[in-house]
Amino acid sequence: MKKRVIFPLVALFIISITMVLFSLQHNDGDKNTHSQPSFDAFTAFNAEKLDDVIGKSDLVILGVVKQVDVINKHSDEYVIEVVKQYKGATKKQSIYVYEQTGALKLNQWYYLFLSENEIPYYPDMTYRSLDKSAIIAVNGEQLTYNSNLLDKGLSKTELEDLISSSEQLKATNAPTINHPIIEPKRLTIEDRFERADLVAHVKVNRIISESKYVSEMKLDFTTIYKDTVSHILNFEPSNIPYILPGSYEVRDEYLVFLQFYEHMYYTVTKEGSLISKHDVNAWDEALAKLIKY
Repeated sequence: MKKRVIFPLVALFIISITMVLFSLQHNDGDKNTHSQPSFDAFTAFNAEKLDDVIGKSDLVILGVVKQVDVINKHSDEYVIEVVKQYKGATKKQSIYVYEQTGALKLNQWYYLFLSENEIPYYPDMTYRSLDKSAIIAVNGEQLTYNSNLLDKGLSKTELEDLISSSEQLKATNAPTINHPIIEPKRLTIEDRFERADLVAHVKVNRIISESKYVSEMKLDFTTIYKDTVSHILNFEPSNIPYILPGSYEVRDEYLVFLQFYEHMYYTVTKEGSLISKHDVNAWDEALAKLIKY
């Protein structure tokens, strides 16, 4: 993917990741707060002891970093092999953890206390550290950490005992949903149109930023076939940024089928909601049906 300068990101999520805090800019898109997920370091709550972190965590593991990929200028994607699981329901041998750049080191073992969130357009469930001070590196019996949640000089065995004996391992947290349902299957053009809030022929005006899975951009609108939102919220579709899956080039043209949810547009389906003009057969088929509306 061609690398571009990444715009300033909103501290999330989060990632809710949140973890995902998004808002809509109704006038000047260049000063937007409608932005991609960021995985900046912050403490999600005021923990006074390790038990507080365990209780709020969705997943508590001992793991080793097997791969590090750049998400954007501020954040990295860490593939963590799960060595031991103390809390949580994942059955995967490896998980995706998102932290600020340099937070974790390749081949290093860590105790991690993680919150989970499903982010649209990302390939799998996403995780981030609930409390950045509770990222604990392991080297044999020796631990490296900078946290007021733990006594100084704690050994691996002592930490194992603390985690394993915690009553908070039984605590559960309600899942947070911060996005609409994006249909996994390709719907008919008629069904896509019916479910969409915005259907249009667009041209990429400007790439604001790119990351591994999504791009933020401004769009020019050639033809709008359906728009159920902008007149109600009083904004021009061309004045706001759009975050869409994949990588794009300026002046590329698409037919888009987008749904509006919590101040942001999302694709209606995982496939078929962004039809490139370069895909001649799909473009001609969709356009022939859209001009009838």
